[in-house]
Amino acid sequence: MPPTNIADDAFLELKNLATWVYKTAEMGEEKGEKNLSRCMDKEAREAKVRPLLEKLGYDKIQGHLVGLLRIYGSSSIEKPDNYRSLLFFPLSIGSGPESIVSGEVQVAGEVLKPGTYIQLTSTLNLDAQLDCLIVLLP
Repeated sequence: MPPTNIADDAFLELKNLATWVYKTAEMGEEKGEKNLSRCMDKEAREAKVRPLLEKLGYDKIQGHLVGLLRIYGSSSIEKPDNYRSLLFFPLSIGSGPESIVSGEVQVAGEVLKPGTYIQLTSTLNLDAQLDCLIVLLP
């Protein structure tokens, strides 16, 4: 599927989320995952992601799951079989404070930047340095 652009009001929520992830989020590695950290604070993660999901309408989909990831190198993001699609939102690409809501990354043959996202139906393999939001839809 081609990338989707988000509206300006949703972009403001994405920027707030990206800033929080970069500056504050408690990130940690899980056993067996390579070059990838996850936001470990479920309550804070859900609260910070909710305004963006509300703007995009995904908050109304029962059974959705969200993840905030930091990728630093070659990594894979699995789409579980019991979910129909995985939405990939780049938040910050690169390193340093200037990376917040900036940069570009190639995903599934498409160039994405913060403010765009892509819907995938299979595992995502990428080699990048970025923070991203993943939404799994049942």
